[in-house]
Amino acid sequence: MAVGQQKVDMEIKLDSEKLQQVDKFPYLGSVMTEDGKCKKDIKRRTGIASAMVNKISKLWRAKNIVPIVLYGSECRYLRKKDEQRILVAEMTWLRRLLRVTRHDRMKNETVQSTLHQERRLVNRIAQRRLTMVRACVKDKQ
Repeated sequence: MAVGQQKVDMEIKLDSEKLQQVDKFPYLGSVMTEDGKCKKDIKRRTGIASAMVNKISKLWRAKNIVPIVLYGSECRYLRKKDEQRILVAEMTWLRRLLRVTRHDRMKNETVQSTLHQERRLVNRIAQRRLTMVRACVKDKQ
């Protein structure tokens, strides 16, 4: 797989055997795609986390759901659409935990304060990326 905006056909051989070129593949728990975007990885991770929320709602309070979404987030480039997708999934999970729907007209801030959720996942991802950048800069000095 070659990462870039345009599809590139490559021929790589290993012991005279041609390797198959793919559009995406899992790498260290993340989905790598040839366009370099993280939409599929975010969709996969929010899907896994949603399944966990559906099975056992107490896991959110036990802080086992958040690491699923945050894993590898330091390396992702998030576009506004990706951030919005994460925010929507997060609020959906929190509303499920309270057994309220959007039709109940409860504000997001009220849902978060009721469940004692101070920081949003997108903010946590940004904080983790910043921490990684600071560590890299510190290592270079």
